Amino acid sequence: MADMSNIGTRPRAQVARGMAANMESLAGVTAESMADELLAGAPKWRVADAVPGLARLPLLVITSGDGLAPQSDTLAKAVRAKGN
Repeated sequence: MADMSNIGTRPRAQVARGMAANMESLAGVTAESMADELLAGAPKWRVADAVPGLARLPLLVITSGDGLAPQSDTLAKAVRAKGN
């Protein structure tokens, strides 16, 4: 799971380049509009803020070789620490 709030501290041009490389088949958006939405929403999208709610739910965390496993592992540990 990617914690998109981490991207919120990067310069807009850098975020837009990243979005351009990951747009795939999204319609009706540009890399710049995606970057703007991400930068505006980043403070609200912290994965750590979801831990209390996730701790009350059955949770299966599956990772792949995409480089995001450490963030998913951190989430799983935090949820376990809250009693899940």
